Amino acid sequence: IVEKVCALPSLVHAKRDTHTSSEQSRKDTFDKMATLILKAVLVAFLVVGDVEAVQLPGVGTGSKLIGYYDAAAQRALPVSKAPVKGLTHVVLTNAVRVDRSGSLVFMQKPHRRGTMKTSQELIQELAKSEAKVVISIRGFPDDEALDELAEADDSRQKFVAGIDSLLRDYGISGAEIQRHSEDLPGAKSSSGAVDEMDRFSLLCKELSSTLHKASTPKTLSLAVRPGKEELADGNVVRSYVDWLTVEAHGMSSPSDPHHSSVEDMQVALDEWTAKGVPKKQLVVGTPLFARPGSNSRDLHRPWSGLAQTLLQQDAPTQASRSNGIRLSNPYGRGPATQMFRGLDPLGDEFKESGQVWYVSGVNTTKMKVRKLLTQGYGGVALQDLNSDSSAETGLSLLDAASQARDEVAAAAFDKVRLQHRKGTKRAALASDSALLQVGTGLFKGPPTMTVSQVLDLDLESLDLSGYFTEDWAPRHHHDEL
Repeated sequence: IVEKVCALPSLVHAKRDTHTSSEQSRKDTFDKMATLILKAVLVAFLVVGDVEAVQLPGVGTGSKLIGYYDAAAQRALPVSKAPVKGLTHVVLTNAVRVDRSGSLVFMQKPHRRGTMKTSQELIQELAKSEAKVVISIRGFPDDEALDELAEADDSRQKFVAGIDSLLRDYGISGAEIQRHSEDLPGAKSSSGAVDEMDRFSLLCKELSSTLHKASTPKTLSLAVRPGKEELADGNVVRSYVDWLTVEAHGMSSPSDPHHSSVEDMQVALDEWTAKGVPKKQLVVGTPLFARPGSNSRDLHRPWSGLAQTLLQQDAPTQASRSNGIRLSNPYGRGPATQMFRGLDPLGDEFKESGQVWYVSGVNTTKMKVRKLLTQGYGGVALQDLNSDSSAETGLSLLDAASQARDEVAAAAFDKVRLQHRKGTKRAALASDSALLQVGTGLFKGPPTMTVSQVLDLDLESLDLSGYFTEDWAPRHHHDEL
């Protein structure tokens, strides 16, 4: 479009029969000025415009920082206090399910006294936030219902129509289907049958067609566990799904009792990249809870409870300072000066009453986010916000993830700023952000970008390796950048 429009001045002048040398000179000057002005106006117009992919609206829209909120754990964290500020998406779980007929089943307010809200009340409350709200759907009474409803055209159509109506009525951004194997009392095997996978693929296709073609396009995401063969291959994700959340936890073994290490995360990602799923469509689910080891799959403890125990077990006395570690809250919102004898409060391994607990701690969570974003993956999902420690303790894993994201954004902007100063080509940038940089180049002004715009860049091609060490620690504090 730019090139064709910029050719118009030449076409107009070409209709003249003859030109004097002075007229030709004026024509050349006019052409150059018109071309520059037209390009500048068109670039500015394209940058300001909100351009999204029509087919898969959630793909290529920047790195995601997703928080899961469990409707069944409201007493631990009321929805009004959920820390959703700064999240790109919040996924509401255990609020809406679907039965074998394709009918949606909503969680109702319990009869006993309390502050529990219904599914509809939770949706309305979360919709007030700046984060995009996604509704997580599982089968009712178990995950086998998803496979059964996918078998018949009528139940699939009923389910698709119900999801479409729910998203439109409440102004929700998207829906996520949790397809889990070996979830008791579900009857699925660890390796789904081929015909079940085919029927589920058809369900995704019909959901995608309806949600993505809505007047306001909605997103469709899937949540799976590593190594369960819940999808036949990557075609379903590439064709119909905006992003795939791989829940990279519960992966411990006798030789490695940690259930959600950085190495576990890479194994989970490699499974899907080997199936041809683009990195940008892969989001890693990282837990905000601890587990004791390989033989306790169903036993877990919220990080908030474990962190509180650690904070209380040792007061900041002079005697303990020589053996402990002083916490510093990176956001400056709380004292966080407690001391832990013989333990690293930012680490992954903790002992309590003789029991060893493993958690994706503060440092590990930061490493995961830095690695995911700089290597071009879709983002990180924190499961669940109800289990996180509060910001005042200085041990919040959400705060850790947010800080790591800001570090990557600062490094990326610094790299872009240096490239702009040197006048180098910016082939590494995504198309929309490249237009932004071209626009600043035309007007000779400094590049000005928001954090979300920076994270829209192709960070893998931008190559931020110089800003981080081999173990993904930042070489410079992000405030310095």
